[in-house]
Amino acid sequence: MPAGVPHQGIDCAPDTVSLNLYVLSDHSIALMSMTRPLAELFPDMPSSTRDASIACVAAQAGLSREGFTRRFSRHHGMPPHAFRRMLRLNNARQMLRTGTPPAEVAAATDFADQSHFGPWFRHAFGTTPSRYQLA
Repeated sequence: MPAGVPHQGIDCAPDTVSLNLYVLSDHSIALMSMTRPLAELFPDMPSSTRDASIACVAAQAGLSREGFTRRFSRHHGMPPHAFRRMLRLNNARQMLRTGTPPAEVAAATDFADQSHFGPWFRHAFGTTPSRYQLA
């Protein structure tokens, strides 16, 4: 898992996010892992509006879409669309663990198709959906 990419821990509650940080310590790299409730890590993205458009969430926050995106990115280190993609990928990972075929997982998590889903999954988790499922 790349540093700074929010992900759902395998044995965590559904609304929990983990974040890995790699820290230089005494000329070596140490891994720090932080697990927090989703609402605590991402207060600007309430769970009730996760599926709403960025413009809608921004309007609820009293900001323009661009202003909300800048504020969210500055505060969380990634834009809202990347955060949403990671939510979808984390849901996909959970579905793969239950044996759901990758093509069904792609459709259920709103990827255009399996060929669109695969590269995003590999980028986030370092392996293909099929290999992840086999492991």
